[in-house]
Amino acid sequence: MGIEPLLAPFLDYCDALGIKPTKGHELINSGEIESVLVGGRRMVFVDSIRSYAEKLRNKSYLGGKKPVKCALRKGGGRGPNDPSMTDAA
Repeated sequence: MGIEPLLAPFLDYCDALGIKPTKGHELINSGEIESVLVGGRRMVFVDSIRSYAEKLRNKSYLGGKKPVKCALRKGGGRGPNDPSMTDAA
């Protein structure tokens, strides 16, 4: 019988959501994600991570809009500022 973890280390939380630490700090500072310091180490509440992920899944979090599906642009997804797309001779 195992006990499910209640707290996750900061970097593990970022990995779980697929975000960079900068975004992780933004979510904590905005109050979207709850965290505490334990012995000088930033720990994130696992249920807070799950709640945030559920909000992302929930249509109402997106203001009633459905998530947008992205498609590659013609030319292999290169944008107009891609150096390989210039007409330099």
